[in-house]
Amino acid sequence: MGDQELVAALYPQLLPFRGQHYWFVVDRVLGMLATFQRDWERAAIHLDEAVTTARRENLRPEWAQGKLREASSYWVIHPIPI
Repeated sequence: MGDQELVAALYPQLLPFRGQHYWFVVDRVLGMLATFQRDWERAAIHLDEAVTTARRENLRPEWAQGKLREASSYWVIHPIPI
């Protein structure tokens, strides 16, 4: 199974756990998977939810990871012209 197939298989399995956190915020992982699939709109929604969950639950490392992923995906969508 290649990466694309693995991501396509994992995403729907994690989707029912949106808004939850264990040792990671599920929405951050969903956002990463959507980014890998180049589904920027879905990625932005999940990453925003991840940051919101992390802030609400005072999960500082997860908040930082979520903000980093948001910024990374933003620059992929809106590259700086050189």
